[in-house]
Amino acid sequence: MEKRPRKHPASSYDGTDLLQITRENWAIPIPLIRGDIELLIQTFMAQEQHTYQVFTTIWSQLEFDHIHFACLYKDSRETFMNHLYDAVFDYLDVNIDQTKMGVIYALYYLFITQPTPWPIHGIRVDKDRWIHLFDFYIYCCRMESKEYAQAAMIFRRLKDDLHAFVFVADHRLDDLNVMEKKEKEASLKLIEEFHDLQQRRFKDDATATCFDEVTADIGSVVELYEKMKRRACITPQATLATQTWIKDTMNINETNREKLQNVMMKGVLASKDTMFYTTLQQAGRKMWKEHALHGLHDTDVLLPYPMIRRSPAERQQTRRKNRDGLQQDAGSSSVP
Repeated sequence: MEKRPRKHPASSYDGTDLLQITRENWAIPIPLIRGDIELLIQTFMAQEQHTYQVFTTIWSQLEFDHIHFACLYKDSRETFMNHLYDAVFDYLDVNIDQTKMGVIYALYYLFITQPTPWPIHGIRVDKDRWIHLFDFYIYCCRMESKEYAQAAMIFRRLKDDLHAFVFVADHRLDDLNVMEKKEKEASLKLIEEFHDLQQRRFKDDATATCFDEVTADIGSVVELYEKMKRRACITPQATLATQTWIKDTMNINETNREKLQNVMMKGVLASKDTMFYTTLQQAGRKMWKEHALHGLHDTDVLLPYPMIRRSPAERQQTRRKNRDGLQQDAGSSSVP
């Protein structure tokens, strides 16, 4: 079924999960912001390599720096940027090192591409987020790999050169007053439960089996095996055996050593004995690619729309309910 643009929230839930983007009370749904971040991370994970250069190419191809112009209202810029950072940090729960590299790169580009006419808003991190992020940085420093070294370098630039992190007790920005929280209590609870469910899905992501420690150990064994195999293929015994095999099967008396070694290296025994590891990696990339494509088709098409204005009678009724509720809370908590 084709999805059509909507100009008004379809429910109280949609009306709660909004971000004001103009002075005239126009707003966009926050799930759309998270959907863009999902597309960025999932497209990065679908690649064969996960280097800084690959992420830069994806960022440019998606023209992702244009996301900043989704919110032109100066008073909402801090909340907007915090929603972007929060959506990126959600992927720290995915137990895949390459995904955490994507988190670092996404935070870096979101921070440095902020338009200079507006104030530059830092990355809010609480204690838990900082420990999780810094532990991965230390882990990257200990790994002897180009991908890990690049991730550590970008994190260090964020921390030391750009001073991008803002250390706070709570990374969330509370932009609702007491009355709004009371009025939207049911919707806010539903949004929080949905977010918790999404975090559990991230932690138990099926693609983790293609990138976990067992797969890394298999990759190390494959690399060592390939190294030993290349050494074996260039020995005089292997060259003589290849020469004899070519003579017996094709009646060709080949004496060139380089050609004989080339035949040995490209033989069936030498080329197809590590296909399992390659197939495992391809399966993981294919699943992430399907995630990204599914996200493109499943994204709800919503235009920025004016927030619904209530009548004076409705506003008065809300104030009366909030006042009665506060009085009941005060009465129940008072000491006789």
